Amino acid sequence: MVENINKGTTLALTGADILRLNLVTRNKVPVEADKQTANVYPNPASGNANFEFTSPSAGEVVISVFDLSGKQSAIETFFLEMGRHEFSISGLQEGFCLIHVKGPNFHFALRLICTERNGGRFIIRKAEGSVTLLDKNNIKVARGVAGNYVDMDYSVGEKLIFTGKNGAYTTIVSYIPVSDKTIILIS
Repeated sequence: MVENINKGTTLALTGADILRLNLVTRNKVPVEADKQTANVYPNPASGNANFEFTSPSAGEVVISVFDLSGKQSAIETFFLEMGRHEFSISGLQEGFCLIHVKGPNFHFALRLICTERNGGRFIIRKAEGSVTLLDKNNIKVARGVAGNYVDMDYSVGEKLIFTGKNGAYTTIVSYIPVSDKTIILIS
């Protein structure tokens, strides 16, 4: 069971349900990423580099790599939650390249110099543990988990109480969410 203390609402869940907490805001304004929210390192790089960025909202993010002439060398699409994400890129060839990241409410480009003369095929990978993958409906991809998706809207500052029961045992957890979250309940 999930109870929103501020609104006085309750949501009953089973152990197989997947809870999606949705932050409700009145005015969602697109956020343009600035230099503090995106970084590429090392720069200059020798064949491999890392880049990180902050996604101000969940959704589809397209990462493209272009060479100096404007030719697209690689493109990958990810479905990410709001927050900080880190990726690695390999196969860089000598010269200048542009890493273009475009999300639902943001976009930016990172400039990278590569000193490797024998680069290979471009590969863009997520750094382990830094990215949550979502499907096209912004539902967290969870292998081996069966259950219904249950949505619960909330506003900033609201306190949620989770109560779980298993036989004679009861666990109570309070939580004040600050962004959209997907919670998988395990019984």
